[in-house]
Amino acid sequence: NILHQALQYATVKHNGQLYSGQAFIVHPIATVGILASVCPQDESLLAAGYLHDVIEDTGTTYEELKEEFNQDVADLVKEVTKSKYNTFPHLSTRRGVMLKFADRLSNLASMEDKDEQWQKKYIEKSKFWK
Repeated sequence: NILHQALQYATVKHNGQLYSGQAFIVHPIATVGILASVCPQDESLLAAGYLHDVIEDTGTTYEELKEEFNQDVADLVKEVTKSKYNTFPHLSTRRGVMLKFADRLSNLASMEDKDEQWQKKYIEKSKFWK
């Protein structure tokens, strides 16, 4: 199924990368856990949760995701992929915002190993609405 495929794909793509001293895949798994608590039936969104960092962090292309999965999943991942110019460059759909919020919440929940300056900067850039 698409969720198993996305988890396996992300695991391979992030192989060797670390997240808070652990294998990187713990972060996409946590992101999917957050998403599953609010929209467990949206398999494309959950698959995108596993894959949300592969374009940004592994050199995987949008076209590769579209071919391996489908356009919906690839579009969601592309929507949350940061550029060097803007932290939230493409957020335009409800599902994209949900995915980005789940990613942010996972990051905020596991930042204790980061230095205080990094934490303050991340918290500041996470506060974009009052």
